[in-house]
Amino acid sequence: MLKSELLASEWSKNPRLLEEIQTISKASKRGADLTRRLLTLGRRTESRREEIQLQQIVRANFDLLKPTIDRRITLRMNIPETLPPLFLNPSELHQIILNLLLNARDTLLEKLNQPLPPGYDACITVEAEDPGTSPAESHSPFGTRPPLRWLRLAVRDNGMGMPPEVQERIFEPFYTTKEVGKGTGLGLATVWHLVNRIGGKINVESKPGEGSAFLVWLPVNTVSPASPPTRPPIDIRPQKTSANILLAEDDDLVARTVTALLRRMGHQVVHFTNGNDAWQHLSANQGHDLLILDIDLPGISGIEIARRVRTTNFPGKIMIASGRLTEDEVQELDALNISVKLQKPFTPKNLSAAIEACLGNGIA
Repeated sequence: MLKSELLASEWSKNPRLLEEIQTISKASKRGADLTRRLLTLGRRTESRREEIQLQQIVRANFDLLKPTIDRRITLRMNIPETLPPLFLNPSELHQIILNLLLNARDTLLEKLNQPLPPGYDACITVEAEDPGTSPAESHSPFGTRPPLRWLRLAVRDNGMGMPPEVQERIFEPFYTTKEVGKGTGLGLATVWHLVNRIGGKINVESKPGEGSAFLVWLPVNTVSPASPPTRPPIDIRPQKTSANILLAEDDDLVARTVTALLRRMGHQVVHFTNGNDAWQHLSANQGHDLLILDIDLPGISGIEIARRVRTTNFPGKIMIASGRLTEDEVQELDALNISVKLQKPFTPKNLSAAIEACLGNGIA
């Protein structure tokens, strides 16, 4: 993602190539977000909500799934364009829909491997409707709670279907009816977790041999959020002050991209792929303004480097860059007075802001 945005800034005058690079960037960003959400399943994280159209999210997932799906399976969408917008985290809604689509795909593939009735057409249908603010209680998952406007999303398939005893356990973590090695049992558990986190509800209707329908009630925001500010272009011009930066990063692509970006900003960079080498250099050289440390390094870890540095008279600042931090690691970094923790994958804008926070605001 960082590399694609850097390329986009370099090829901004070539519309065709820029469009292709932006497509790659969007796909990688979505994949990174999906991975991050899976890693943090069950742990409360900040929900970055924005106004989104349900139809656009479903279409994007169709586009993502079509190149890999069996051509005997038809994808159909019936979502009116007049539905009100939602105010949710788009990544979470992407995960909900994608996991339901993958679940439908898998049951259809299982059915396609069996003798089929004449005229059988394997199909996944995604529908949505606006039942209004006062739906019939028998159809409302909110029971006697005060009325809440919501949209009902339905993902239907005409696959294998499920008996009642499977339906009762379908949202349990690690429960799967697939063969060993072909399923983790996390897909529908993730859906249940995310739907409940956004304040919605989900249930399933199914008949063995006929198919299943997953019904998701999504809460609608009744107050239109303020329009998000237009994203400014990436600014990677040389900064007014040049810093001496040590980068400890073992991923070659990330290291080369970050190094190139930092040098374009006017900074001096020395890079190490091994924690032991980085510490040996630091033991003999105290002239760095900023350390950018990955957590998982060959040799000693980034946190161990930070621990050792804090026992010296190191005058510079420290930034941690990591794709995943446990709660214990966050607490230790806070105890080491390391406030800037850059989440991977990051954009040039994220990196620039983090460096400014370290060097401009005096945050260690």
